[in-house]
Amino acid sequence: MSSSVYYRFRSQLEPSRVTFDGTGITVFEMKREIILANELGDGTQFELKLYNADTNQELDDDTTIIPRSSSVIAVRGPPVRPKHGTAVRYVSGSMKFFQKYSSKQNVETQPSASASSLPQLAAGTNEEDRINAMFSAQQEQWSQTQQHMAQSRPVYAPNQKYARPVPDGPPPEKYVCFRCGQKGHWIQACPLLNNPDLEGKVIRRTVGIPKSFLKTVEKPADDDNSKTVMLTETGEYVVAVPDKASWESYQEKVKASSASRIVPSDPSLICPLTGLLFEKPVKTPCCGTTYSLDAIEQALLDSDFVCPNCHKTEILLDQLTPDEETEKKVIEYKNNMGKNEPEDTSKTADSAGKKRPAETDNKQSKSQKTIKQESAPLPALPATNPFLMQHTMYLQAMAQQHENMQKQKKAEK
Repeated sequence: MSSSVYYRFRSQLEPSRVTFDGTGITVFEMKREIILANELGDGTQFELKLYNADTNQELDDDTTIIPRSSSVIAVRGPPVRPKHGTAVRYVSGSMKFFQKYSSKQNVETQPSASASSLPQLAAGTNEEDRINAMFSAQQEQWSQTQQHMAQSRPVYAPNQKYARPVPDGPPPEKYVCFRCGQKGHWIQACPLLNNPDLEGKVIRRTVGIPKSFLKTVEKPADDDNSKTVMLTETGEYVVAVPDKASWESYQEKVKASSASRIVPSDPSLICPLTGLLFEKPVKTPCCGTTYSLDAIEQALLDSDFVCPNCHKTEILLDQLTPDEETEKKVIEYKNNMGKNEPEDTSKTADSAGKKRPAETDNKQSKSQKTIKQESAPLPALPATNPFLMQHTMYLQAMAQQHENMQKQKKAEK
């Protein structure tokens, strides 16, 4: 006897039909017939769901029997994981032989134990007999429950957290309770286990902090100190102390860096190459001009050992001699810098750095043009602006140096 079940997709108006032998077809076979009839592929790119056309309830159990002459709605959706659609098992797999668990079906099929166990009492029974009958019915029901529990198997839920029993024996010597931070007991037997005030409060560990940066303190008595106190692996309370040695070393480097970027008020202490205060001043063997050691060495290397002042060749690095007189002036100036110079020297150094002359012969022509433009008579500046005063003195020194260089060139010619 040929039977049929009607189905349609949500985007279709007219239903289609699946024919079979018998009075019903399973959800598994129905999905397979729909996939094969519509040539939907191997099922790896989608998921197929069936819904009852009357109640709009999903038929999620593959073993459910769909009666003949029924109507269902087929819905095709994207897979949860790409190329891992569940519809592939309807094409190449086999149907499961067990039904999906349903609590509603079990509740409906089980008879009421309390109703069946109550004895039939006569109409003229007194109240004491009714109470005794109720207790006896409860005892009988509990006996049936115990018998059922003895024959059933425990259900393991992997996501359920079970309370661990307290281990036997005392804890190890270095064991520390993570809840209260004390020794001598297991965490399962912590005296503060049921204290609601400690929920969510965790004592921090000293992981990754060197022991030299930790200082042992007493146990904090209030909550404010507990935020900064940490617990070591031995159960001691400590606090982090600052690294004074590293901080002092950093301060010295900052002071040395700021001192090296000072533009002094005395033009004789300004390096012609850097425009800043001399650092290890040395003299050239040719013209005796004083430069900073690092600046003149770099300039000689870049210009193939040509003096940046007199342009004499073959000026080697080992021919540079220290300028002791200028070195004494620089040391004296640094000692008196806090009294005579402004405190904010970073802005002065940055502005002076933008006006530095070139260090090589390739850029010397540009620097000469700049010096000629800036060597014009400068207007009088107010004495209350130390930055403008220093900048003016720097320009005057550079103009004077340029004039000296021009005179030396004329004398050589």
